[in-house]
Amino acid sequence: MSHANLVLKSNAVFTAKTDEPFKGGVAVIGNRIAAIGSDIELQGWIGPETMVLEYGDELIMPGFNDAHFHLIETCIYTNPEQSVDLSSCKSEEECAVIVKEYEDNNSENEWIFGVGWNHWMWDKPTLPNKLSLDKAGIKKPVCLQSWDLHSSWINTPAIEAIGINSNTPDPEGSSIGRLESGEPSGFLSEKNATWLAVVPALTLPADKVKRIIADLLKRANQCGITSIGDVWPRVVYTDDGNEILKSMEEEGILTARIFLFPELKEDLSQAKDFRERYTSEKVHFSGLKQLVDGVTEAHTAAMIEPYSDSPLEKGELCILVDKLEKQVINADKEGFSVRLHTIGDGAVRLSLDLMEKAQKINGKKGLHHALEHVENIQENDIPRLNELGVVASMQPMHFTSNIEGYPVLIGPERVQRAWAIKTLINSGAKYAFSSDSPVVDFDPILGIYSAVTRQDFEGNPEGGFIPKEKISIAETLKGYTAGSAYVENFDNQLGTLEVGKLADLVVLSKNLFQIPDSEILSTKVRLTVMDGKIIYKE
Repeated sequence: MSHANLVLKSNAVFTAKTDEPFKGGVAVIGNRIAAIGSDIELQGWIGPETMVLEYGDELIMPGFNDAHFHLIETCIYTNPEQSVDLSSCKSEEECAVIVKEYEDNNSENEWIFGVGWNHWMWDKPTLPNKLSLDKAGIKKPVCLQSWDLHSSWINTPAIEAIGINSNTPDPEGSSIGRLESGEPSGFLSEKNATWLAVVPALTLPADKVKRIIADLLKRANQCGITSIGDVWPRVVYTDDGNEILKSMEEEGILTARIFLFPELKEDLSQAKDFRERYTSEKVHFSGLKQLVDGVTEAHTAAMIEPYSDSPLEKGELCILVDKLEKQVINADKEGFSVRLHTIGDGAVRLSLDLMEKAQKINGKKGLHHALEHVENIQENDIPRLNELGVVASMQPMHFTSNIEGYPVLIGPERVQRAWAIKTLINSGAKYAFSSDSPVVDFDPILGIYSAVTRQDFEGNPEGGFIPKEKISIAETLKGYTAGSAYVENFDNQLGTLEVGKLADLVVLSKNLFQIPDSEILSTKVRLTVMDGKIIYKE
């Protein structure tokens, strides 16, 4: 028997295969799990050079896997050297003042990039336009992403830089805001419009991209994150594309696994190239992603019935139905797993219909298709995810992101099915958890608290937001580990502590199975192991 290079021991080891932790430990040889068992069973794996770490009552579990993450946006949005934070602003004018101050202190950046503004939180909840930014005297092109990343607010220099004017048509599934004169207002809604400004604003030199990714991954490792599902990877904004990640892997500075989910297109030639090119255990092509609708707060999520606070609106699709149908059926035929952004119950139903149609045409292929977010769902669509083998890929921190406003948007009856994760789990549906960073903080501890309590971090509302949808610690941890690996098509290698699987582990300062909910938020990460190597130790 070979000796392990690392053995972790604790009174609480959670494998994500069962619902309770056990007393024992995990032995690691190289980058693989060699053994799991009791202290006695592990004794033979310990040699003179084995590093043995004992953690008492602290929790050993699989490394956290954030299955829905926007890597380059998070690198930029959470880095004060690269962007300005507008999340605390109470008005459009306050945002403009902060952006001007940022311009004055960051002269080296060609664009000013910002994130986090939310007009629903302003004293006057009206959509912003270029006039306030221009009035503030900002000279550089500005691109300010809303908190949900579905809208961009730009100034006149940005409008000139991207070349839009009163004659520019609205891109498919998106809109360019207009002033009464017909000229662009500086407000861009949904992907194809927002990207007109986002792409040039985020195009950075390869060396800078590599540096900010490495810095971001260090912060993620400190939160116990060992894998990331990068949906619509924006690293392709650079000339080197995802080769940056490959070079980081070769240099040994890629401290988390990156699973790539580029845009779903009817032409699959690029996807086929990615599938052949990115096959390693650290940079891996896993599937394709498409937007079906928008977001509820902007009334762009596609609902079956009108919004309760706006009876003339049902939301809208971001893509033509015929086009989406061709994309889904074609991708399914070619063996690509597809993840569809679906927030409104109308988008959920349409997506399920198309996935069902793909199965009827192509046969059941065992692909790990997924619906992203699933904020709203009709009762008779709930069992269809399990029947079709579709994953509910959800973000626990979104559960309580708009506690007061959400019932107003969709009404008291529909809100009872908002983020219906417990109901979906009980129906037998596969599920995966993530943050959708940078929309919310990527720290999994925050998501765990949200899923278990359905409360914000001040303990509101009392009893939880739609409390019947609270889930257990075991269910939550499985969502952040086994479920994430499943939606990334890597569950045969990752997600549970099993002999032969990759050695990605985290140690938490508290046994989450034995503490009151109020103590979850004070839980810290003691140790993070990725690929058998210690990448963070408190």
